[in-house]
Amino acid sequence: IDKLEAEAIVLRSLSSSVNADDSQCRDDDETVQLKNELERLQSTCRAADEWMAMAVARMEAMGVQNAELLSELQCTKSDRDNEFYGKMHALSNDLNEAMNQASIHQNNAQEFKLELEKVQNQLEDSLASNAELRNKLSSTEIKEQSPLLDNNGETATEGILSALKAEKNAILKEKEEEVTTLNLKIKSI
Repeated sequence: IDKLEAEAIVLRSLSSSVNADDSQCRDDDETVQLKNELERLQSTCRAADEWMAMAVARMEAMGVQNAELLSELQCTKSDRDNEFYGKMHALSNDLNEAMNQASIHQNNAQEFKLELEKVQNQLEDSLASNAELRNKLSSTEIKEQSPLLDNNGETATEGILSALKAEKNAILKEKEEEVTTLNLKIKSI
């Protein structure tokens, strides 16, 4: 472009000198050739100016379009980042809640397990006590120590045995219900 401008300046000066010489030497071949060259160069200069104006207009339009695209890209990136961080935050909250729930269920299961062990120990103690009572009932100690015995000792012993059996059955039933309740609680966890 600088070269074309320099040529245009040279052409203008040549044009001035040619115009001055034109009046003197119209028939001169060299002058005609210079005139033709000058017209050609002026035409080329005009075409270059038009092309430059078009190129500048296109560059300006592309600059505006580029700025719009960059703005759009920033908005899209911000929206996508916000959406991503929002989803990550929600997932983090869900994970924390799930971990809290798991911890609560684990603590409840541990408590039920301890309670079940306690009830099972009580049941075992009750069964051992029941076995001990059976042994005492079958022994002659109860027959000899009981003031309620009649001549044979059978009627009073049977009454005591019935009472002890009823008490044992009630305790067993109560303990079995506790074990069943605890087992249901553990299964529900």
